Amino acid sequence: MSFVFIACFVMATALAWILSAKRSEHRPVAVLLSMGLVSELVDRAMDVTVLAPLRAQLGVSQWSGWAYAAAVADNAIMLVWPAALLGAAIRVFADRKPWPAACAWAGTTALFAVAHPFAGNGSQIQALLAARVFALVTVMGLLISWYRRRKPTNSAHTTMTMIVLTEVLSLFGAWRMGPESTWLIAQALYLTMLGIVILVQGRFLWDSPQSPQPSA
Repeated sequence: MSFVFIACFVMATALAWILSAKRSEHRPVAVLLSMGLVSELVDRAMDVTVLAPLRAQLGVSQWSGWAYAAAVADNAIMLVWPAALLGAAIRVFADRKPWPAACAWAGTTALFAVAHPFAGNGSQIQALLAARVFALVTVMGLLISWYRRRKPTNSAHTTMTMIVLTEVLSLFGAWRMGPESTWLIAQALYLTMLGIVILVQGRFLWDSPQSPQPSA
C-alpha cells in the first residue's frame, strides 16, 4: 500500500501544479500537497535511517542529547501537514495570507521541544493528535464561514473540502478506536482521498480554457 500511496500522492501533487498554472486560485492546494508529500517522504526516510536505530538502542523512553534533537526534528516534520492544511484553508476559504499557520507550526514545535512528549508513555501520539484536532477545528470554522457567505466555488474550494472531510473521518476513527489501531484505516482513507483529489483536479483541468495555439 505504501508504494501506491506515494505514487498517488505524487500524481495528485503534479496535477495540482499543472492545474494551478491554468487556475491561480489552485496554487495553495498545490503547495499543501507538495508540503505533505515532502514531509511524508522525509519522515519515512528519517524513521528508517535515524529513529529506528535509536529506538533499538535506547528504547522508547525519554531521550537526551542528539537523540532528543532528532526526536524534536521528527515532531516538527509530523506537524508540517496540519500546519500546511491550516495555511491552505486560510488562503482558500478566508483569502488571507497564511502566516498564522507558520506561527502556529513554530510555536507548537517549540512547545513539543519543551514538553518533550515521547512514544513510551503515549504522550507523543496524544500531543500530535491534539495538534491535528486544533488545526482541523480552525479549518472547519473557516470552511463553514466561507460556505455561509455563499461565494462561488472553484477548484481549490472543492479539493480542499475533500481533504478536510478525510481529516475529519481520520480523526474520528482515532478518537473511537485509538490512534495506533487506526493506522491502516487512515492510510486507506488518505489513499481514497488522493484518488478523489486526482479525479476532481482532472475534471477541472479538463474544463479549463485551453491556451490559444499560435498561428503559423
